[in-house]
Formats: sequence, structure tokens, C-alpha cells
Amino acid sequence: MTPSDPVAFPEGTHVYTSGLGTVTVHVPRPVTASDIAPAVRRFIERSDDFGEAHIPAPDAAKAAA
Repeated sequence: MTPSDPVAFPEGTHVYTSGLGTVTVHVPRPVTASDIAPAVRRFIERSDDFGEAHIPAPDAAKAAA
């Protein structure tokens, strides 16, 4: 890890809670931003693909009515 590569997830146990529930994650070593960058890019790409395929354009609802 270089000083210019910030830690995205510090070592330790982390608890995340949302409206969907709670998850506990154990991180065995510090995880840097560059460690997770490929996974984040894939997630964003897949999210964009999902959003475009499944969220109708605002005008689509008007046209269907």
C-alpha cells in the first residue's frame, strides 16, 4: 500500500445496517481503494446496464396511457 492509495476498508469487524437488514463484515487486513477498484467498476457497469434495461423513461408512462 502506498501513501497515495487510501484505505477503503480498515482492518477489523464492521457492521453495516440499512433498510434491507444488517451485515457484519470481518476485514482481515486493510483493503485499499486500488484493491476494490475493479469490483466497483464492474458493479457500476452492471448497475448502469440494469437501470437502462428496467427503468422506463418518464415519457414511456405517458405514451402507454
